[in-house]
Amino acid sequence: MPFFGLVQPKCDHCGYRCGEMFHQGWRHSDYPGFVFGRKKCLVEYVRAHPKEIAILNLKTNMKSKTEYSQIEADAIKELLRKKSLASRYEQKAIRGIIRNKYQFYISDFVRSNRGFNQSDFDRLIKIRRIKIVDHQNPALKRKNISTRSKPSINKISPKPVKPDFPILKSNQNNITWEISQSASDSILAEGIEILRSTNKQSFEEIQSKGYGNYLISNSDEPFYIGEAKNLNRRLKQHSRERTSTFYKNYLKKLGASAFLEINDFDIQILENKIGRKEIEEFGIVNIPTILNKFQKGKRERFSGNASKETWIKVQDYSGQLLAGGEQELLMLDPIPWFEANIPNNAGLYHVEHGDNGLIYIGESSNIKERYDTHSGTTYFSALRRHIGTDVLEFELQARNGKKRYFAESEDKEINKYLHNCKIKAMKVNFGRFELEEYLIRKYRPLLNRKENK
Repeated sequence: MPFFGLVQPKCDHCGYRCGEMFHQGWRHSDYPGFVFGRKKCLVEYVRAHPKEIAILNLKTNMKSKTEYSQIEADAIKELLRKKSLASRYEQKAIRGIIRNKYQFYISDFVRSNRGFNQSDFDRLIKIRRIKIVDHQNPALKRKNISTRSKPSINKISPKPVKPDFPILKSNQNNITWEISQSASDSILAEGIEILRSTNKQSFEEIQSKGYGNYLISNSDEPFYIGEAKNLNRRLKQHSRERTSTFYKNYLKKLGASAFLEINDFDIQILENKIGRKEIEEFGIVNIPTILNKFQKGKRERFSGNASKETWIKVQDYSGQLLAGGEQELLMLDPIPWFEANIPNNAGLYHVEHGDNGLIYIGESSNIKERYDTHSGTTYFSALRRHIGTDVLEFELQARNGKKRYFAESEDKEINKYLHNCKIKAMKVNFGRFELEEYLIRKYRPLLNRKENK
C-alpha cells in the first residue's frame, strides 16, 4: 500500500488525512526504529525517514515493472492522459494497452484504478516507487539529455504548430482583432508560460482584486486553473472547504488518496485585460489540470514557441482589439432566428427583435449548442426566461424547488416571439468574455442583466 493511498479520517497527531497505523494494518517491522502509537502517523515517519520510505516496497506480489526508460514513461503518461478524457469503455481498452505493452499495473500502486492519471504517475516517480533509467535508450546518454523534465506546453503535441507573427514583430500598432483570432493558441501558450512562472503565494497572500486567472498546485504539480473578475474574492471562496470547488473536486477525485489540506496548495495568479476564459480552457487541456470538471476539450493540444512579449502586447492593445471585434460583429447580416445556421464553435451571438430592437448579447464555448438550447424549452435558457418574464409577463413555475419552467402554452408563445427575432453569430477564439462585457455595457440590450447596470 503506497503512502498516498491512505484514507481518512484526519490524524489526531498531524491533522492530515493520513490514516492511522493500527486502523490500516501497518506493521512495526515495516518501519524499523520508529514506534507507532495511536497518536503517530505515516506522514511523520515519511518526513523523518525520506530515504527509507523511498526504497520501501510495500507490496511483495507486484506484477508491475518499477523501472522504465524516459520514452516509456512519457508514453504511459500520454495513455493515462487519454484515459482521463475517454469514455468508460475506452478507458478499459487503454488500461489493457498500459498493462500489456508496458507492464504497468495501476492496481499495484493504488487501491482503485479510478481517477489514476499522469500526475499520479509523476508522483510515483517523485517518491521513487517508479525509477527512470536510460539504459533502454542509449541516445539519452550520448546527448546528455536529462530524464527529469518539467511538463511544458512545448512538448505536449506530436504535431508542432509554429505560428508566425510578422506583423506583430514589425509594428505594434498593427495588432488587430483578426490576428488575435488566427494566432490565439500561440498567444494563450505565452499567457500560460507567464502564469506558471509567477511567484507562488498562499490564499491569504492574494491581494489582487482585478480580472485574471489563477493556477492552484502542490509541489509543482498543477491541480486546478480558473478565471475571475475579482481574484481576491474568488480565491477567498476557494480557501474555505465549504465553498471551495477545487477542494471538493480534489476530495471526490482522489478519494482515499486525498491527504492534502487546503492550505497545502500554492496559488499563482495572472492579471489580464483580455483572454481570461480562453486561458482557463487552454490550460485545462495543455498544462493539464486534473481537478477541472468542466470546459474539458474546449481547446486543441498545442506545441510551439512562446514569447512573453506578444502576450504583453495583446494586453496593452486590448481596447483596440475589442473595438475590432465589435466592428466585425456589426458587419454581419442578421438571420431570422429559425433559419440560422450557427457555427459549432466558441463565440458570441447578438439577438434583435423587430419591435424591441437589440434584446440580448451572449457568449458560449459552443454557440451552436447554446442556440439549440434557446430554441427548445425554458429550463436551461436564460434568454427564454427573460423573454417570458420581462417581455410577455409570464410567471415562472416551480418544479423540484426551482423556478425555471413555463406552462407548455407559454413556451409556445416564446417560440412565436423568437420567430420575430434575428440573430448574428460570430466565432471567437480569443476574448469572448471581454467582448461580451464590452458590448453589453455599450449597447445595453433589453434582456441582459449582467454588466447592464
